[in-house]
Amino acid sequence: MKKILILALGLIILAACAAPAPTPTPAPTIAIPTATPLPPTPTPIPKAEQVKLAIKSALAASIQVITLDENSKAIGTGSGSILTSDGYILTNAHVVGDVKTRRLYNRDGLVGIAIITEPQLPAVPRFIAEVRQVDFDLDLAVVKPIANLNGSKVSGLNLPNIPLGDTTNLGIGDAIIAIGFPGIGGDTVTVTRGIVSGFGTFRGLSGQWIKTDISIAPGNSGGMVISEAGDLVGVPTIVITDPQTAGQIGLVRPINLAQPIIKIALAGQSNLNDTVQKNVDTPRAGEPTLGQITFAEGVTTAKQPVNPKTNFSSGLKSLYAFFNYQNMLSTDDFGYEWLLDGASAVKRSLKWNAAASGLQYIYLSSETALPDGAYQVKLSVNGKQLRTGDATLGKPGAPSPATGGDQGVIVTGKIVDLDTSQPIPGAYFILLNPGITPSQFLDNPSDSQVAAAAKTDATGQFQTRPPVTRGQAYFAVIIAGGYQTRSRNTALTITDASPATINEGVIPLQKR
Repeated sequence: MKKILILALGLIILAACAAPAPTPTPAPTIAIPTATPLPPTPTPIPKAEQVKLAIKSALAASIQVITLDENSKAIGTGSGSILTSDGYILTNAHVVGDVKTRRLYNRDGLVGIAIITEPQLPAVPRFIAEVRQVDFDLDLAVVKPIANLNGSKVSGLNLPNIPLGDTTNLGIGDAIIAIGFPGIGGDTVTVTRGIVSGFGTFRGLSGQWIKTDISIAPGNSGGMVISEAGDLVGVPTIVITDPQTAGQIGLVRPINLAQPIIKIALAGQSNLNDTVQKNVDTPRAGEPTLGQITFAEGVTTAKQPVNPKTNFSSGLKSLYAFFNYQNMLSTDDFGYEWLLDGASAVKRSLKWNAAASGLQYIYLSSETALPDGAYQVKLSVNGKQLRTGDATLGKPGAPSPATGGDQGVIVTGKIVDLDTSQPIPGAYFILLNPGITPSQFLDNPSDSQVAAAAKTDATGQFQTRPPVTRGQAYFAVIIAGGYQTRSRNTALTITDASPATINEGVIPLQKR
C-alpha cells in the first residue's frame, strides 16, 4: 500500500513536469527612424549675375515719356519708371511742363507713354497718360495711363514695376546704374553704370542731390537710377558741365524726396490746380520779337550762357545758342534750324512752351565732339524767319566731294560689352563703300572697300572719318578683338535731308 502511494505521487510529479511551457510574450518592436538626407546647399549666384538679373527686371519697368503740346503733337521725350502694376509712373516735372513758368506743355496734362517690348528695339507708344502729381521745386512728377492710343479707356493693367529703395542706404563709391532713353543713345533704351560720387545741394537748385559720374543726357531725364540690388534709388535730372576743365557731374534726385508725391498720387489725389499755372495766354502786347543770338559753350544752373563768343576751339561737345524774346504765345509756332557749312543739320518746329518774354536757348550736342566747321542758327516764328546767327568751331575744312559746299556726313556712336555694358576701346566701326556687303568685305577685306572708319577711344566712343557722300547707302561692320564680328542688318541710307552727324547710339558686342 505504501508502494502504491509513492508511485502515484511519482506520476503526479511526472505529469507536472510534462505540462507545456507557457508561450513567452514577444518584446515590443522599436522602429528606428531613417535619417532624411539634407537638401543640397544651393550654389550662390555670382554677384555679376545678380546685377544682370536686376538690370533685366528694371528694364521691364522702364518707359519712354513723349511730351505733347496743346495739339497733342510730340515735342520731345523723356524717361520714366513704372511704380505700380496699375501704371503709376515717376518722371521729372520738366518732362511734362516748364519748371520756370510752372505750366504744363499740354493744358490737360497729357503725355504719351511708350513701353519696351524688346530692349534691342525702340519703345512702342502704347498709352496716353495724365499728370497726377507735380512738384516743380523738386522737378518731379507722377503720371498714370488713362487711355490706349485708340482713345479707349485702359483697364486691367498688370505692368511690370520696380521696387522703391532707400537713399539713406547709399554711400559714396557705391555702384549705381542709370536706365533711360537719352536722345544721344538713339531710339532704344540705354543702360549706363557709374558710382555715387557724393551728396549735396547746389545754388539755384532746390533740395538734396546725389552726385554721380554717370553721363546724363537729354532724354535721360525722369528715368531710373537703381542700386545693384535692382531698387529705384533716384531720378536722373540734371548734368552740370564745366567748360574750363571739360568736366561734368550728373545730378540725381534721391527717391526718398519723391515719396510724398508718390503717396499722394497713389491715394488718387491730384495737386494740379494748386501748383500748375493754367495755360491761358494774356492778349499779345505786340508782335513777337527775337533778340540777337549769343553762342556759348554751356549753360549755368541759372540758365545763363557759359563763355559766350563766336569762335570756339575744336573738341567742343555742345554748342548753345541763347536769345531774348518778347510777346510770344503758346499758340505760336517756333522753328529753329542748325546748319553746318551751309548744310542743314537739325531742323525742328514746335509750339511755343515757355513764358511770354524772357531768355531761351537751344543747343546742338554730340557724345564725342562736334565736327569743325561754320555753324549757323536760323530762328522763326509762325513761319517767318526773325533772326540768324553764326559761329565757328575749330578750323572749317575744305568742301568734301559731296555736292556743293556740303561736307558730307559722319557717323558717331559707342561700342560696349553686351554682358557688362562696359566700353570697348580699340574697336573698329567701318562703313563700306556703296554696293559692298559685309560678307564680301569679311571674305576678302581690303582698304578699297572702305568708305569711312573709326577706332573707339577709352570710353568706347567713335566718330567716322572722312565724311561720306549723301545719296548713297552704306553697310557697316563692327570688329573688336575677342568679340564676335557684327554687321548692320540694313544699309544706312544717307539722303540730302540727313543731318551732318548721325548717331548710331550704343552698339553691344558679344564675347566669343
